[in-house]
Formats: sequence, C-alpha cells, structure tokens
Amino acid sequence: MPARFVNLDRQPPMFLPCDLREWLPAEHLVHFLLDAVEQIPTGHFHVNHRGTGSEQYPPTMMLALLIYCYATGRFGSRTIEAATHSDVAVRYLCANQHPDHDSICVFRRATGRPSKPPSSRCCNWRSNSA
Repeated sequence: MPARFVNLDRQPPMFLPCDLREWLPAEHLVHFLLDAVEQIPTGHFHVNHRGTGSEQYPPTMMLALLIYCYATGRFGSRTIEAATHSDVAVRYLCANQHPDHDSICVFRRATGRPSKPPSSRCCNWRSNSA
C-alpha cells in the first residue's frame, strides 16, 4: 500500500489572527512574567531623561525580554533580537517592537547583576523555611 501524506498547499493566503494574544494561552509564562515585572520598581534603571537621541524602550519591557529569553534558553543579544521577529511570545512581550542586539546589550550592561534578589512581595513568593 503506498504511503499517504497530507496535501500541503502553501500558495493560498494564510490568514492569521490579527491579535497576538489569541496565539498565547492564558496560562502562558509570558503573562505571568509581564505581571511580575510590572510590580518591580524601575527607578534605579538608567534612563535618558534629557530626551536626546532615539526613543528608548521601556525598562520593564527590556527586563521582561531578558528574563523570558533567559528562561527559555536564549542568552546572546543577537539571538534575543532574532526571537523578537520569530517567537510569538517574545513578539507579544515586546508589543511587536524589535530592539536591536546593541540596545539589548547596552541595557544588560547598564542594568548589571542585581546586588540582592527582588523583594518577595513583588511576586508574592515566600520561602517556606523563613
């Protein structure tokens, strides 16, 4: 008996949902991450208050982008930049914006390593041993 395959026709237009939120389930990690990052105070992030130069990406978006990409195994700034074009969750997280690898790298260097972990109240996480 010959093998049977599904007929793939890539010629007709493929209409996709207009809203990226329709592509992600409600329990997706990106929704939790966005809620958690919105609770973190952003006053300590380096921001150009003079208003010179190009528009900046919001620090909360850049932080959420780094955390999500680290959590999903993407560490290089060029890899993260590519994910803003190809990964639906990253595209949603960035609101369909595409920070270039240099902006990602500059934000990462300017932010540095946190000196202490964020307070547990920002995410309602508590240690059972405390």
